[in-house]
Amino acid sequence: MKEGTKISGKNHDGKVILLDLDGTLGLSLIPEEDAISETLKFISEELAKRFGRAVSEEELRTLYKETKNEQYHLYHLNPKRHDKNLRWTMLLRKLEDKLGVRLPESFYEDVRKRYWSVFESKAEPYPDTQETLEKLMEKFAVVIVTNNDYAEAKKKLKLFGLKKGKHYDVLVTSEKFNVCKPSPEFLERLFPFLEQKLSRKVSVEQVIIVGDDPKNDIAWARTVGAKAIRVKKDLLAKHDPSNEAEEADHVIENLSELLNILR
Repeated sequence: MKEGTKISGKNHDGKVILLDLDGTLGLSLIPEEDAISETLKFISEELAKRFGRAVSEEELRTLYKETKNEQYHLYHLNPKRHDKNLRWTMLLRKLEDKLGVRLPESFYEDVRKRYWSVFESKAEPYPDTQETLEKLMEKFAVVIVTNNDYAEAKKKLKLFGLKKGKHYDVLVTSEKFNVCKPSPEFLERLFPFLEQKLSRKVSVEQVIIVGDDPKNDIAWARTVGAKAIRVKKDLLAKHDPSNEAEEADHVIENLSELLNILR
């Protein structure tokens, strides 16, 4: 079933469940941090070995944080805000300015490959993800909504063993509407899109939003008055809500708990 086709032949009765990807359907945020650390170590070692330049991992960590902050500021709620390959490119350009050298394109590629290699070796679905989604598919239109770009989202779905038509109906990335969660504009564009897919009106009363991030998922759901369920797993498990809008209707520690809540 192509991304542009309608959802049909399902007894969802207009009920829609929107699920975040990272930290919600699988372990990916902690692996991301591990991949960053390993890549910074790789850069430090390779700079010394290939170019005779000494830059410590600590210095690179500081540079990475500066780069990430700059990327977030430049792109705000634009999908490029979360582009990992762009972030590594920005960091290496900063490094070139710092060292006064021009790094070869092959080095840029080696850095990107190292990051994704480490990430892919560590990211994995939760034990109950696949079975839970299969059961949800029986009663809901299951939509995965992520701030990742399409290529990164598809990579993670493959790592999690999630297949369209079996575990979810539609994948919607920030690229689709050129805006990221938690912008209300994302939901404003998403609802008409889903109505076209479902060939019926989508009522907020029948929409459930599930995610791990109090701001990007739970508070986002509140902007339209949708029911919100938080999955306390991965890197954000210990993050407490900072305001009332970030308080979920339900908080779960295992995805399979959704099946009891949504009976």
